Amino acid sequence: MSGKLRGVAASGSGSVTRAGNTWGFSAVRVGLGSARVALDGHINERMDLRFAVSAEDLSLLAPGTRGELKASGTLGGTFADPVIIATAHGGDPRLPGHQLESVDADVNFDPGASGRESKSTRVCAS
Repeated sequence: MSGKLRGVAASGSGSVTRAGNTWGFSAVRVGLGSARVALDGHINERMDLRFAVSAEDLSLLAPGTRGELKASGTLGGTFADPVIIATAHGGDPRLPGHQLESVDADVNFDPGASGRESKSTRVCAS
């Protein structure tokens, strides 16, 4: 698909499917201006989803926001016991009523890691 959204070039490709309670994402690539989102995997009782987000201007994604963001990772496990492995880095992120200089996060979250320790989650905001 291609076109314009709020006057900004938009594009997308890939496949999104639904069979019963399973959502599938195959090579889903969506762009709005300089912002990009990529999804691959599936979501149902168990999740196996890979994602990447890159936005040089967050105001393209949500009016009233500002800054840049790059994030990627995986979402696994179940909704009750999710496993999240991700990194996120942002510069000058601003949400309505909130402003930060930067955000850096490294997440390795696995609350159901029986017998093995989940690495710590580190989020730095300044």
